[in-house]
Amino acid sequence: MTALQDAPSASEESPALALANAVAEDAVNIAQMLQQGQLVDAMDHLIVLVDALGDFLRQVGGAAQALARTNPQLSRACLQYQSRLDAVVERVDSTLSERDLVGLALALQHGAASALRDYAYFDAPLSGMYGSVPSAA
Repeated sequence: MTALQDAPSASEESPALALANAVAEDAVNIAQMLQQGQLVDAMDHLIVLVDALGDFLRQVGGAAQALARTNPQLSRACLQYQSRLDAVVERVDSTLSERDLVGLALALQHGAASALRDYAYFDAPLSGMYGSVPSAA
């Protein structure tokens, strides 16, 4: 099981922060599977991770759009954060295309997990303004 499937919901975490933390934990777990040679399991979990990361990116983009008029500075910060996540996704995609499993493990463990954990800096201001991060949907 992955953190996305069995993560307890902490009452002090917003849904967006809980998602970011769960995806970060899964990125680390997948990297460890790759390092241990569990390639089939790692690839199966990676598919779920990519979907969850896409959902999270949409939430960040939705927050940036919602804040554009009311808090342009925070909106720009969200857009910069979204760009950072996009770069991580591109790095993961690149390592997959190159069949570079070592690079993939590093991109997941140090790139994706680190970037996702940094969402905590945005969560308090966003939750304070909206109760939770607005969804793009």
